[in-house]
Amino acid sequence: MFCEFGPSQLGPPRDTTPTTRPCGSSAGPPESPLQLSTPTVNSAADSLCIFTLLRVIFLPAAAVSPRLPKPTPRTAFCSTTDVAFAPNGQVFVADGYRNARIIEYTPQGKKVREWGSAGTGPGQFHLPHSIQIDENGVIYVADRENGRVQRFDLEGKYLGEWSNYGKTFGLKLEKDALWFSTSPRGPNGVPGWLIKVDRKSGALLGYLNTTGTHGMDVTPEGYALSARPAADQPAFWYRPAK
Repeated sequence: MFCEFGPSQLGPPRDTTPTTRPCGSSAGPPESPLQLSTPTVNSAADSLCIFTLLRVIFLPAAAVSPRLPKPTPRTAFCSTTDVAFAPNGQVFVADGYRNARIIEYTPQGKKVREWGSAGTGPGQFHLPHSIQIDENGVIYVADRENGRVQRFDLEGKYLGEWSNYGKTFGLKLEKDALWFSTSPRGPNGVPGWLIKVDRKSGALLGYLNTTGTHGMDVTPEGYALSARPAADQPAFWYRPAK
């Protein structure tokens, strides 16, 4: 089943076409109404899509913002990049390529707040490309083109940042660690690393070299997956060290 939502109000379904270019996804927590769903951010269609076995929730996305060479604030989605769930079930969307902001929604799709702006200061972004939220409500945002990972509370209060791990494309929480899919600052498409850090201190716990530095995931067993967005590029699996 398929739906999508954006900044507008609840409305009837208008499309059942799969996403054209999914950029990020996350499964809901057990207590969430979306517990059997996988929200997928659709960077080509500028919307958030929800695949669920329970029901269809549909909120039509606002008009697509013009695509510009640098972040420019808009009221509509423009190339959203990732989505994450808070412990209370709230949905946080990284919006992303042009809007440089984080938007919070209820599980029913009602907009709660947004925060962030284009720039290099605390709480500002240049392409927030990935987002994760831990069990304590700490939000981790990969501020890709600024070469840092920023941390916030659930109301968007700036808590700090790590700026020594390159240009981070993807994030994944795994137990007490936070994994980065990252590369040197500069052109995209170059070899990089999967980096494992302590999520409380930011201390480096380990890394491995990879050529797939866009999206990533880590299984509960410790297997790591990295991939680049091009259709002809392979994904890479990495076994945990014994």
